[in-house]
Amino acid sequence: MFTLDEPISQESDMTGYFVFASAILEKEDSVIELPDKTTQLVGMYPLYKEEFDLMKRIGIKDKIFGITRTMIYTVLIGLI
Repeated sequence: MFTLDEPISQESDMTGYFVFASAILEKEDSVIELPDKTTQLVGMYPLYKEEFDLMKRIGIKDKIFGITRTMIYTVLIGLI
């Protein structure tokens, strides 16, 4: 997770991103092997400040472990 001091865009009150596995790629498809390093594509899910506060308060590791990638955004919104 990372937050900004201001909204992520002029059209949104969201203030940061939750970085997690891609919702559209399988794990093996998200890894790119380069000659000198390995890169992994991830999903960046924008969140409101209140969602970050909630995730910090209740923790995320136990809440997210075992949930499919395509469900993650729905789960986070449902926690509020």
